[in-house]
Amino acid sequence: MRGDVVDREVAVDPRIAERRRQVAYDRRRRILRRLGPVAVVVLLAAGAYGLSQTAAMDVDQVVVDGSVRSDPVAVAAASGIRSGDPLLGLDAGAIESAVEALPWVADATLSRTWRSGTATLTIVERTPSAIVRTPEGMMVVDPSGRVLEFAPPGVALLHGGGLAVVEGLPAAPAGTTLGPEVAAPLAVVAALTPGVRSRVEVVRAVGEQVELQLQPDGTVELGRPVDLAEKVQTLQSVLAEVDLSCLAVVDVRVPDTGVLTRVPSCA
Repeated sequence: MRGDVVDREVAVDPRIAERRRQVAYDRRRRILRRLGPVAVVVLLAAGAYGLSQTAAMDVDQVVVDGSVRSDPVAVAAASGIRSGDPLLGLDAGAIESAVEALPWVADATLSRTWRSGTATLTIVERTPSAIVRTPEGMMVVDPSGRVLEFAPPGVALLHGGGLAVVEGLPAAPAGTTLGPEVAAPLAVVAALTPGVRSRVEVVRAVGEQVELQLQPDGTVELGRPVDLAEKVQTLQSVLAEVDLSCLAVVDVRVPDTGVLTRVPSCA
């Protein structure tokens, strides 16, 4: 009948239908191939994170390596690492910086052993240069002027054996660095030869100049810390070749020229 719409099922060739199914199948395979590596990475990351949160990947022990003058217990405590912390979650940069803030520690490196659950802190300690003696107490300092140890009056230093003694500097707590005034006397300490060092009782900062107190008697005027090698060599020659009886002052402020003054009243 005209005007009526009749729905009819259109016959499709079986070969065309099969081709359509194959095209759809190939499309799904291509999508899966593209997503496959991403899915694997996501699954592995999720698995690794989950494993890191288990007791099998926790910190079981903290080991400190390289400590000679530093207290290993204090080093471990400064790191902030606690038993049971996830090994993977340890912030190496923050931990190393915290340990390097300790007075004796110049460098710290964190390493992890997954099988044993060990966090190892390997430290490199600073080298002591001198003892600074002040009315407030004594300090061990390194060549940069960093205070490695402080002992108040009446308390012995733990690590001061065999070091030169410096005077004329202010006191400061362990872990801090002295001001620029420390540079001159420490430069002199570094320049002393063994032969001269054995005769020096005190290296004294006097403003921007430095003088040496000899033992048993006598003072050496070095002046500013310039031409130190020449000044020390001249002083060494004076100490080795000149009669030092009644010695008052040896002036080596002019390199290669030593002027010796004796005590006038000395018989």
